[in-house]
Amino acid sequence: MGSRSEIETSPRPNLWPKSNFSPSSPSPLTESPNTSQPSVYGSLRGSETAIRILDLPAIVDSITDSSITAQLRVVDLKDKPTFATLSYVWGVQDESTPQKQIFCNGYPVKVTRNCWSALQSIRRIFGGITIWVDSVCINQFDQEEKTVQVARMGTIYSSAQVCYIWLGEGTAQSDIAIDYLSQGGLPFKTLISHTTDGVPTGTGMAVRLAWHLCVGAHSNHHGTYFDGLADVLSRPWITRLWTLQEALLSQNSVLICGNKSLSWLAMVYAIEYFNFVSSKGFTGALTFPVSLHNWTRLQLFWLSYRRRLSPHLAQPLHTALDSQLQLHKKSLVKGWKYFRIMYLTFFMIWYTYFVCSVVFLWFYGGILLKGVAIILIFPKLYAIGTGLGLTLFSFRPLELSLPYRENEAIMMEIQSRKSFDAKDKYKGLLGVIGDARSSRSILNSFESLENTYQKLFIDLIHFTRSLDVLLFASHERFHNCPSWVIDWRTASQRWIKFRYWVKPIYTVLARDWPQFTICEYAGATPGSKSDPRFRNREQLVVEGRDICSLGWCSPEFEIISERTTDEDLRRNLEPFQVLMSSLETSVQRKAARELSHFIEIWTDRLEGPAWRDWSKIVGQNSTERTQPVVQQLKTHRHNWPPFFRAWLFHRKLSNILAQEGMVLVRCDGTYSGLGVAPRDAKSGDIVSLISGVSMPVILRKSQGGFKFIGPIFLPGTMNGEVWNNIDKDNLDKLVLI
Repeated sequence: MGSRSEIETSPRPNLWPKSNFSPSSPSPLTESPNTSQPSVYGSLRGSETAIRILDLPAIVDSITDSSITAQLRVVDLKDKPTFATLSYVWGVQDESTPQKQIFCNGYPVKVTRNCWSALQSIRRIFGGITIWVDSVCINQFDQEEKTVQVARMGTIYSSAQVCYIWLGEGTAQSDIAIDYLSQGGLPFKTLISHTTDGVPTGTGMAVRLAWHLCVGAHSNHHGTYFDGLADVLSRPWITRLWTLQEALLSQNSVLICGNKSLSWLAMVYAIEYFNFVSSKGFTGALTFPVSLHNWTRLQLFWLSYRRRLSPHLAQPLHTALDSQLQLHKKSLVKGWKYFRIMYLTFFMIWYTYFVCSVVFLWFYGGILLKGVAIILIFPKLYAIGTGLGLTLFSFRPLELSLPYRENEAIMMEIQSRKSFDAKDKYKGLLGVIGDARSSRSILNSFESLENTYQKLFIDLIHFTRSLDVLLFASHERFHNCPSWVIDWRTASQRWIKFRYWVKPIYTVLARDWPQFTICEYAGATPGSKSDPRFRNREQLVVEGRDICSLGWCSPEFEIISERTTDEDLRRNLEPFQVLMSSLETSVQRKAARELSHFIEIWTDRLEGPAWRDWSKIVGQNSTERTQPVVQQLKTHRHNWPPFFRAWLFHRKLSNILAQEGMVLVRCDGTYSGLGVAPRDAKSGDIVSLISGVSMPVILRKSQGGFKFIGPIFLPGTMNGEVWNNIDKDNLDKLVLI
């Protein structure tokens, strides 16, 4: 695509768009005035629904047929032509990047190596096809045509019968992973009586899943599929902005990696399974690559979008799919129940037999048999000790898969995906959240970035019906723009993470028995609905209530390490001392525990009870100190086990605040206590609860309304403790400017 340096895609049903092209077919294209490709591209002017499509013949001989010869022709979408689309990564394009070429109507057209490989692979797997490929079917030398065709991409994707998603060249490991994913991530085939879209389901699946979990709970080695899975899930396709629209608008898609293909629906089932197991807190063999998070967000967005389109779809795919997913989830839950029964039964039988055998050998055997008893008991004691040790005395990587909400997934996808042009954050989603009028204005090259992001914010509010988009605010702001507009170049997920915390499980029966659960705060305004209104697109009117003001703000923090001098460490500790010592002991402990949750989510590791000692040390009044706080923290540097090192706790907390541009604050008013705020916060700023926003926010009085500063984390408000005491029928009108 002209303005996009990444990818393109579209939809698929059960019918493959076959090509009737033979290399000797005459070209239906007219002469084009374009000087760079005089006979390849005919004019598309004069029709609002005209596009070009590419007829690709099947590969006759994979050894000798190493070139691509195709026919490029013009069709009208009003005639409902049968064709597919291709979604792929363009990749880095410069003079040093080798390019390939295909022959269209006898003329060479340059394409990237990735595009050429995708077309060859599709021909090899599916035979001759008719397909729309952005870099070939759009005249890249005609800027006016590119602008028109970009605005038409939503229609192209939704009109196609199938979308081929090209992940890249395959390997032996990726082939194993694709086969694994095609079963919905369930690595077994025996004793399976029912399948849905090729994915095991039913009671047979539940029993096999229970056994699989039993085996995995005693192993620290991943299956043969794991390396390939990490490779497939981390391919660049999932990180690009333009592919997001392509995946969403495609009603039917096929993922292709090398010579292996996978239906999108099988991928949806696999992601459901991965997230189900991840939510149970396993470690070791029953974990999945971190890159799974990207696919989880895409799946949530895709399902949400399909439900949104349901009234307009001729075949409401989501209705059948939702019911199938519900049945699949029930089978997974049943498998989990079977696992618990099976595991505990085996555990009791085995250990009863084991203990009886050891007792018999010890009391009724000779010296030799007693030695055998010792040899038998040692590995079991070691296994149990290892499990307990992992729970109590080590910083375990959690590999968290946070259960994001649908609206959060939509916003995180926009924030996290990469694009060449900053405006592509909106351009790449026009087919999903935009309209015809916004398409024409945004695609105007003279439209400012500020106006583009302002329109993106407004369309996101209307699309998601959620004000949580405000949680993506960053420190950088536009000068000539309302304060509520998000600069997506620097937008961050930092505040979204504050909505989750980790609860450890201390009952460990094996090394990789579930050891934590992910918990979610109900939110600062649980059950509230957002009803924002825009005045002249410059003022955002919301409903809410002020709950306190900032009475004190700490200075910005700096990174500390083992080499930090005592003087620098003293300056670093001073804000923590000022804040913690002003709180009551019970409030200190609660605040320290909340900060521990914050560190765990941020570092992806359990922290243990170090927060208790840290709270005692930092929260002392000057009259209670037996020695300087710096010296007290230093004495905890080498405590064993590491879980009890208050120094490590403080260093992590301080460094996270420094890296993320956050400061500590003290609030005075209806709510009083500690908070974590953006570095732009100042004493005197107002803290408000806004209906529809799941965190408190900081506002600053200004002429004509309030300036939006950013979200704030306030322990003691995240489960609606303050909101539940507010009269919801008499909320204040707050004007954000």
